[in-house]
Amino acid sequence: VTEPVTNPPVVTEAPAQVLDIISVTSPVECGAMATLTAKGKPGVEYDIDVDYKKTESKAQGLENKASASDGTVSWTWKVGSGTTPGTYTITVIGGGEKDTIKFTVTD
Repeated sequence: VTEPVTNPPVVTEAPAQVLDIISVTSPVECGAMATLTAKGKPGVEYDIDVDYKKTESKAQGLENKASASDGTVSWTWKVGSGTTPGTYTITVIGGGEKDTIKFTVTD
């Protein structure tokens, strides 16, 4: 009698995430400049979304950017003087990955 051949289960691990938000200006006052720096894969185009209560920020400086040869990418933008104080979410997306961080706007 021949025993059936059973293959051992294949264990696959998700690849380690490369994209990581390193820093963000927080808290930041309304009307002041904020900067976010992330590190990901070199030469990848990254998108940043700064989500305020009702809208996504369209501030100058928040366009898509390609990361440097060391994987770093940063954005600097002005927090609108009419922004309601509170805690908001920033999302960076690119290279098949995304990372989020909270930041606080004060008076």
